[in-house]
Amino acid sequence: MSTIMTAACASVCIVGLTVGSAWAEADARSTIDLAQVDDHAGHDHGDSGHDTKKKHDHDEGHDHENHGRDHRYAEDAQGHDDHGSEQSHGRGEDDHSGHEGHDGHGSVGLTPEQMDNFDIRIVAVAGGPIPVTIERPAEVIYNENALAHVVPRVPGIARTVKANEGDEVAEGDVLAVLDSRELADAKAAYLASLERLALAKDNYDRAETLVGKRIVSEKTHLTAKTDFAEARINLRSARQKLLALGIGEKRLKEIAEQNEADLTAYVMYAPLGGTIVARHLTHGESVSIDREAFIIADVSTVWVDVSIYAHDLERVEPGQAVTIITDGGLQVDGKIAFVTPNVSEETRTANARVELENAPRHLRPGMFVTARIALTADSVDVRIPASALQLHEGQIVVFVREGDAGPLKPRAVTLGRRNGTYVEVLGGLKPGEAVVAEGAFLVKSQLAKSDFDDGHNH
Repeated sequence: MSTIMTAACASVCIVGLTVGSAWAEADARSTIDLAQVDDHAGHDHGDSGHDTKKKHDHDEGHDHENHGRDHRYAEDAQGHDDHGSEQSHGRGEDDHSGHEGHDGHGSVGLTPEQMDNFDIRIVAVAGGPIPVTIERPAEVIYNENALAHVVPRVPGIARTVKANEGDEVAEGDVLAVLDSRELADAKAAYLASLERLALAKDNYDRAETLVGKRIVSEKTHLTAKTDFAEARINLRSARQKLLALGIGEKRLKEIAEQNEADLTAYVMYAPLGGTIVARHLTHGESVSIDREAFIIADVSTVWVDVSIYAHDLERVEPGQAVTIITDGGLQVDGKIAFVTPNVSEETRTANARVELENAPRHLRPGMFVTARIALTADSVDVRIPASALQLHEGQIVVFVREGDAGPLKPRAVTLGRRNGTYVEVLGGLKPGEAVVAEGAFLVKSQLAKSDFDDGHNH
């Protein structure tokens, strides 16, 4: 008899350990940390929802099997040891205490503190525009209306070079001084023309006076008049040549007062204000007139050339809004100025040009960027952020808050037009309702956890 009682007690102990182990395993599977779910919020929602459901279905069936088996073991052991039953009952109470944050089947209740901690944002449903956009590759280039290639008008030797790459210059600043024999010849011709004109004028004035007194003949008077006219023509020709060489009106007045050494000096001035982006000149270098010595660019404005494929040409037109996006995430808004009428033979694309203000100088010529072109901006009655959509039990849903502080419930919606930011809702929502705009994946994960716990306990 004592041997039978000992065997029975041993059986009860083994059953109690088996039941406790099964409950511990079920609890470990049914507990989902919301912070861990947040790490997966950036994943593809459709696949994540599908995987979650499969895992839930599989685990739920497995838990019911274990639960039934443990229940049978408990019934067998109840007649032998009341303590084992009390332990199993206490374990069940612990499982029910884990339903915090779940308000009934198919909804999730979160406190304001929980929503703040996990960046869950709720917005009111409303209408608005849904721009249809396309993204195309683009390149930042110089604004050619604010770009200057400074080329000397005469050949010469660099006497001094005052500007370096990267220097900021103003219009009229001296860039370099050349010694030019050609310029010296032109200045000398101009000075000689000035002298000849003065002499011819004196001869003409004298002949004009004497011819009236019949002291000189008419022929002498006519010759003096002709010489004076030719002197004026020669001076005008010498003056125009200097102007063509870049000598301004102010400098023309100063030439007569220069000493002979300065006749060879050709001064290169900045034609506009900006930055020296290139310098091809060194001290003592021979400079020709067929290449630039400096390149100056005003980069306070830049152009962006956008590549437009042939099938987009009918939809892209001047005046459309464009957002230029750099690799670093900078976004600058502008409008299309014009679209080239031709298609490049090499790339088979046309160019849409955008002119942008570049005061912070974040856009640098030569950068490759992305252009987001807004083709249309039709207004819809109901729109929601695209981030609000989730795949739940094979349906596209959003999480709707019932009341001011009610639970969040999934609701299937019918979608219409969309872009990367907003989606039109054709059915399932009304303006004014509150939906989860950010953090919807976390809410779905919490709902899946709650459903799993329900399956485990019931």
